[in-house]
Amino acid sequence: MKKILITGVSGLLGSNLAFCYRDRYELLGLYRTHRVDIEGMRTMECDINDKDMLDRIIQTFQPDIIIHCAALSRPDICERDPDLTYQINVQGTGNILAAIAALPTKLVYISTDAIFDGERGHYREEDQAVAPHCYGKSKLEAEQQVLQRPDALVLRINIYGWNVIIDQKSFGEHVIASLSTGQEMKGMTDAFCSIMYTFDLAKLIEETIDHGLTGIYHSVCSDYCSKYDYILKAAKQFGLSTEKLKACHCDDFGFQVPRAKNLMLNVSKLEQALGHPLPTVDESIADFHQDYLNGVPDQMKACMVTYRECAYDAEGK
Repeated sequence: MKKILITGVSGLLGSNLAFCYRDRYELLGLYRTHRVDIEGMRTMECDINDKDMLDRIIQTFQPDIIIHCAALSRPDICERDPDLTYQINVQGTGNILAAIAALPTKLVYISTDAIFDGERGHYREEDQAVAPHCYGKSKLEAEQQVLQRPDALVLRINIYGWNVIIDQKSFGEHVIASLSTGQEMKGMTDAFCSIMYTFDLAKLIEETIDHGLTGIYHSVCSDYCSKYDYILKAAKQFGLSTEKLKACHCDDFGFQVPRAKNLMLNVSKLEQALGHPLPTVDESIADFHQDYLNGVPDQMKACMVTYRECAYDAEGK
């Protein structure tokens, strides 16, 4: 049984990967300040900037694979504290690289579409990235570090899924919760992305590892939509009213840090490498809905116990 170490296991992606993988791999999850206990695997508190502790854990566990999800990922928070952002996102990644320098461990680095400025969209892996804010710049710099390791894999993502941290919701959860309770909500008509459900991404990550992929791959849905259209699609799939949905522009949304508007990513490189098309936005929403009907959120809550709130999260948006 392969050993996988997941950093940021209390975050959106980290916890979702743990839930998906816990029956098939020997897992160890690391969190910093938000403790999470998960049935079927071990979790440990570890600041990835504590080099000695990180090195001891990795040398003891000897992971075959590290999926590095941990990051400070909220653009507004990152912009207010660029030093902390650099420390966690860049230096922390460097510490992981140093800890596995003499090991055959496969490193899968979870990056983001936010490394692009969003001026044109349809970005390919080889396109020059011009990050528009501190968060994107830190992730891009970390990517460059990771790629110095020949067998490393960088996956650029945009996701939604099931949060285990109370009072935190992914975009998909926020949409369903708001529409279900009849709250008024705004949807941006000029902000485009290829957002993917976390469990679909979990399957893709396994495939990329099984195929021995290295380098950079865009790992999002094969098509795209605006945030406004995503809400309409999700509402239709879940059978919810959009009576109180209001269209708006990105610049009117009140972000402290301006967001890139066109983050559509081209996934043809990954589709060719895996030999099949990636899910569409509609297909991913359908999977999200089916898991909801199957009780996956309740199943996750039943096997995961979280404790205290923190801002140190995985790549949820």
